[in-house]
Amino acid sequence: MILYAVADIHGRKENLERIERIARERKPDVLVAAGDVATRRDAAFVLERLDALSIPVLVVRGNMDPPGFDREAGT
Repeated sequence: MILYAVADIHGRKENLERIERIARERKPDVLVAAGDVATRRDAAFVLERLDALSIPVLVVRGNMDPPGFDREAGT
């Protein structure tokens, strides 16, 4: 099983693009996003991008993620 672990995405487009590229190239079985995935204004956008990867994504809410982010992510 291939795990792809990331952290501190902070909703940055360039970070999401890098994650998408590596996921396409390496074809991991699961993505683990360990905190500070989004900011208050872009949580839905980030979750949509991660969901589009077509692999299971596990998200842990970080101190910079908005309240309720873990419920939005389905964790």
